[in-house]
Amino acid sequence: MPGAQARLAGFLAKSPPEVRRTAKAALAAMRRHMPGASGNQVRHIRLVPDVSVLDEPAVRALIAQAIATSDVPLNPKQRRKMVIRSVSAKQRPRRPRSK
Repeated sequence: MPGAQARLAGFLAKSPPEVRRTAKAALAAMRRHMPGASGNQVRHIRLVPDVSVLDEPAVRALIAQAIATSDVPLNPKQRRKMVIRSVSAKQRPRRPRSK
């Protein structure tokens, strides 16, 4: 079985180019905003019109609040670990919603 990074690349390869770009940019932005975070706690933010939403003051305030109220302090030197928990054997094609 391939590693998590290879599996993520495989998932993204099934998506349209704009989805791949957004996903990669969002991961990079969250790693920059929350170094050492494990991703155990997840929140949902729509990245419309693009990933720059993560740099808006209101979103940055939510991220700061999440860090401040966390039970476990972030360790920026902690090595990142990606875990892909479940993959459906039968997957629908990845395509953008029609407008």
